[in-house]
Amino acid sequence: MPPLTPEQLAMRRTGITATDIAAIVGLNPYRSQLEVYASKVGEPDPIPDNEPMWWGRALEPVVAARYGELNDREMDPWTVTVRCADDPLLLATPDYVAVASNGDSQPVEVKTALSGRQVKRWGGGGDEVPEEYIVQCQWSMKVCGVDEWDIAALLAMYNGGATFRQYRLKRDNDLIAALVQRAHGWWEGFVEAGVEPPADGTDSAKRALGSLHPRNTAADIPIAMESEEELMAEYGAAAADCADTTAERDRLKQLLMQRIGDHDGIESMGGGRATWKANKNGVRTFRFTEGRV
Repeated sequence: MPPLTPEQLAMRRTGITATDIAAIVGLNPYRSQLEVYASKVGEPDPIPDNEPMWWGRALEPVVAARYGELNDREMDPWTVTVRCADDPLLLATPDYVAVASNGDSQPVEVKTALSGRQVKRWGGGGDEVPEEYIVQCQWSMKVCGVDEWDIAALLAMYNGGATFRQYRLKRDNDLIAALVQRAHGWWEGFVEAGVEPPADGTDSAKRALGSLHPRNTAADIPIAMESEEELMAEYGAAAADCADTTAERDRLKQLLMQRIGDHDGIESMGGGRATWKANKNGVRTFRFTEGRV
C-alpha cells in the first residue's frame, strides 16, 4: 500500500479505522488505546522504524504479486480511505483489490510474519490467522460492504526460507455489531469527552504520553488525591519488589506520568514525590522519591 496522503491522514483522525479497532479491543500487540487516542486529538510521535517494519513494507508488493499470480488476478493498490455508508465513524484503508478478468474483485490484506513467535500464530489456511487481523478484516468488511476478505501472508520458516499462504475470512455480523458498539462507546468516552485512556506500560503508550505531554507547562500538582496517593504507594512497592514484573512497574509509572501530565510533578501527603521534568533539551525524565513511612 502506498504511503497515506495528508488528506487520508486527516480523514483518519475523524473516525476509527480497521487498525484502530484491534488496539481499542486490546488485541493489537504493537499499538495501545492511548496511542490511538493521541492520533485522534493531535499529532502522535512517529513509530520508530525497525528491521521487521522495513522488510514488511519492502515485501508487501512481492507478496501481493504472488497472490495475484496464484489466483490469476491483477493486484491494484487501494489508494483511498473509505467511510462506512451507514456509520460515518467507521473507516478503512485496505491494502489491495484483486481484480479477475471478468471484473470480479476481491479485497486483500497483505501481511508478513518474520519471526518464529509470529509464525506460530498462523494456521494452515481458512480463517486461522491472528485475532487482531480477524478484527481488522471484519471491520473492513463492514466499511466496504463485502462478505469475504482475503489475507495474503509471507511466513518465515524455522528451517530457513519462507512460505506463502492465503486465508479467506467470512463476514461475521455478530462480531461486527459487538465491535461497532465498543467503538462508539470508546469514541464517546474518550475522544469526545477529552479523557485519556489509561496507559498500559507498553512502548506504544510511552510514545503516546510523550506526544500528548511533550513539555512542562505548570508547577507541581499540590497534594495528591486519595487515588493518586494509592497509585504512588503501589508504584513505590512495585519498584522496591525485585519479584515484581518490569511490565507492571512500567504500567504504574506511566499512570503516574499520565496523572502528572503537563505539570512538573506530584507530591504525596507523606512527602513522597513523583516528577516528570524536561531537561534543557526538552527531554522529560521520570523520577520517584518515597515519602515517610
